[in-house]
Amino acid sequence: MEIIRVSATAPTSAVARAISSVVHEYQCAEVQAIGAEAVQRAQQALTLATGYLEHEGICVACVPKSKEVIVDNKYTTLIKLMVKVTTTPGPSSLSSLDTPIKAKNLPRA
Repeated sequence: MEIIRVSATAPTSAVARAISSVVHEYQCAEVQAIGAEAVQRAQQALTLATGYLEHEGICVACVPKSKEVIVDNKYTTLIKLMVKVTTTPGPSSLSSLDTPIKAKNLPRA
């Protein structure tokens, strides 16, 4: 499996293309980011890549994980986004994603 490392300055569209390419080749990918801006960039790229892949009929799921690492003699958190191909949903489940959710139907915290 390929590891895609995302920095805070990485172009979102380039990272999205890399995720799509790796998923095409290996059916899974690992996206790693350290720092809030890099994690946000990785999430944006994953959102784009999911759209690219869905357009081609490929459905993916993402499981986030974290790990403590040492950078410049300080502990910091590395975020891993584990992306895997899942079974393709039927048309009814895709259309439910476009259905707006009413606030009254949301569970209370």
